Amino acid sequence: MRLPSNQEKVQAILDARKDVAEYLQSIGKIDAFADFTKDDVCGLIRAAQDGVQRSLHEQLRNGFGSGGTPYEDEIPFAPQVL
Repeated sequence: MRLPSNQEKVQAILDARKDVAEYLQSIGKIDAFADFTKDDVCGLIRAAQDGVQRSLHEQLRNGFGSGGTPYEDEIPFAPQVL
């Protein structure tokens, strides 16, 4: 299996915008992104994709999870429950 070219990576991010918009619409959050530019949306997709890839590489290198029980790591931007 070959690695995707930079052009293919860019096209994949551009193609993902529709899926992101559909998801935001389905959860009623599309208005929160009304002021985002095309570059803002692509940056958000890229950041998510980079984070997923980094996690997968770390899991392959270190074993599943980051030392805790799987799925218990805190989400950094999730609202805190008091």
